[in-house]
Amino acid sequence: MNNIKKAEEMLTTIDMSFFFQNADILKSLGDETLAQSKGRGDHSHNSINHKHRTIRGIAVTHNNDLLISDAISRLKLVHGKTGKISDSKDNVEPLAVTSVHITCDNKVIVGAMIPGKAFPVIERRVVIVMDQEGNHLTVYEQDKHKHNMFSYPRSITSTNNGNIFVGDRISGDKRGRVLVLGKDGDILNENTGCHDIYHKYKYLRIANITTTPSDNIVVFDLYHHLHILDSSANPKYYYDIRDIGIKYSYCLVFTCPTTFYLGCSPPTNSTTNSKVYEVQCSGF
Repeated sequence: MNNIKKAEEMLTTIDMSFFFQNADILKSLGDETLAQSKGRGDHSHNSINHKHRTIRGIAVTHNNDLLISDAISRLKLVHGKTGKISDSKDNVEPLAVTSVHITCDNKVIVGAMIPGKAFPVIERRVVIVMDQEGNHLTVYEQDKHKHNMFSYPRSITSTNNGNIFVGDRISGDKRGRVLVLGKDGDILNENTGCHDIYHKYKYLRIANITTTPSDNIVVFDLYHHLHILDSSANPKYYYDIRDIGIKYSYCLVFTCPTTFYLGCSPPTNSTTNSKVYEVQCSGF
């Protein structure tokens, strides 16, 4: 990784989606606004007001609209051309959505749970695949042994081979694992982190997961590492981003196979602003 550019953002925790033809949406978790940065090199942003206080995730549709997960049963839709906010067709009542992802074939995947505290796990935790009309196509909840699959499905992504990846938090201190779900409804693989790292830190603590243009998976941990997995969740390699002067990575968005924006969030209760870096790389 090289040729790194930095922009300060007046947000405490950020997430990004590639939106409106190379504009970035920066999401402040727990705040009421979404900030839209207008383009490469432009570090200013506009706000899209959103009346709900808790924003769990965002995803961009193939029509350049924005889906918002705000910890209730139905996703919100921000229309790309007008900025108008309305209810989407995607509803998981009586559950509350914890995460949202859109696949390359336009399916909407959400994590969901019975409203309430994430831990201890005492109620339903599911991952649901929906079509563009909001119809439920697949519900992942129990494996073939009738054991519950998830503790807290906090982040979701997918690969071109149809596998679904779930960043599943298993405890209140953000310990987690990456689960790979197959089309038949079962767990294909589980990744709990790199042992070279966790002999020191003991556990994988997941911040977020996403997919690269090469169809690899990037897992962001809370120790400044990017874990690169293949499309079956087998580990390939990892980066300690402190080696290039970056801390607290949370999410990334590729603008092309060799350029991405890396969003970084400070620790809880920190007065430090979040940062966005534009990074040139050889592709991964």
